[in-house]
Amino acid sequence: MKAYQTETAPYSDSTIQGEWFALHVRSRHEKLVSRQLDERGITNWLPLLETRRRWSDRYKIINEPLFPGYLFVSIASEDRFDALYARGTVGFVSFNGCPCPVPAEQLEQVRRALASKLKCNPYPYLHKGRPAEILRGPLKGLSGTLIQKNRKHRFVLSVPLIGRSVAVELDAVDIRPL
Repeated sequence: MKAYQTETAPYSDSTIQGEWFALHVRSRHEKLVSRQLDERGITNWLPLLETRRRWSDRYKIINEPLFPGYLFVSIASEDRFDALYARGTVGFVSFNGCPCPVPAEQLEQVRRALASKLKCNPYPYLHKGRPAEILRGPLKGLSGTLIQKNRKHRFVLSVPLIGRSVAVELDAVDIRPL
C-alpha cells in the first residue's frame, strides 16, 4: 500500500508541516483536482492506497483515494479561491463559513502509517473506542483507537474534521492503552 504524492510534494520525506485544509471534491475527481492544483502551483496531498481489483478476465493493481471525496491543501487564505476554481471541487470543509484547518499532526500520523508499509485499510470513523498509543516499531508514539477484528488488533488513526479514519494491523504487545 502506497500513498500518492504529487509533483509538488506536500511534505518532505519525513514530515507534514504548515497549515493544511481539507478540500471536498466530487466523487471520483480526486486525482483530476490534484493535477489541476499542481498546475496552479498549489501544494496538495492526495493519500492513495494501492489495491488489487478483479476484472472479469484479470486482476489489476490500482491506486484509490484513502479518503474518497477529499484531498488536502496547504494554502494561504488569500489564495483559497484559486483552489476552488479547479474543476470537480465542491468546497473547503468549513464551520460557520470559515475553512477549518486540519491539524498537521493528524495528517502526519496518516502519512507515517502509509509510509510504514504495514497493511492499511480505510476504516469507518469511530466516535467511541479505547484510546491507545503505539510503543515500538515504525509508528512509535502515535495515538489513536484500539479495536479488534477477526482476532487481530487494529489501530485506528482518525482525521475528525472530515470524519474519516484508517486502520493499521499491529501486534497487541506494541500497543498500550492511554
